[in-house]
Amino acid sequence: MKKLTILTLSKKTEDLLMNAPEFGMGYHFTESGYIVINCKEAIHISDLERYNGIILNKNHITKEKDTNQEINLSTLKLNKYEPTNSDGSKPEFEHKTKEGEKFYRFSIYKEDTKMRGGNVAAKTYATSKNDIKVIRSGLAAVGRYALPKTDPAIHVFEITPPAGTIIFQGTVKPNYGQSGGGVEVYFPKELKGCSKYWKKIPIR
Repeated sequence: MKKLTILTLSKKTEDLLMNAPEFGMGYHFTESGYIVINCKEAIHISDLERYNGIILNKNHITKEKDTNQEINLSTLKLNKYEPTNSDGSKPEFEHKTKEGEKFYRFSIYKEDTKMRGGNVAAKTYATSKNDIKVIRSGLAAVGRYALPKTDPAIHVFEITPPAGTIIFQGTVKPNYGQSGGGVEVYFPKELKGCSKYWKKIPIR
């Protein structure tokens, strides 16, 4: 079996991706065919499709630095759209948040780049308080939010934006062999001091 190649991105590229629009919760998609996870690692879509449904271990994976700088803002597909979801359309419903209203973000990583420093980076996806009630495990989150990488999203962040914050809401569409169907919430602008690590949930 050919190994899955994961490109490790430079700090400069990671910082640029921080404020680039996500394609869904925790990932970007590029014109050159790469899925970028957590602004740090890139996997070519053809590799994801080949390994879909296969449980991988370290013997199946090789990590390389992105020395050719294949991932940069000029290759980001989503520069054409803002905000966007999996078919390039805007989440349908605009909403102004109320005082104390909370939202949640599932992540593979305890150190989520878009939640760095207790902030919420611009152009970031999360979900609603009601929707998390049906997610009891990290693997369930992968399916409901149609995440491209099948590692369980076991780390949950809580977001409490100021009252009157403009967000967009919609339904996650099926993608990457996942069912979708969850609520997606898009934060178009950066929010300072509004996020915190909430809890870790079971894998399954």
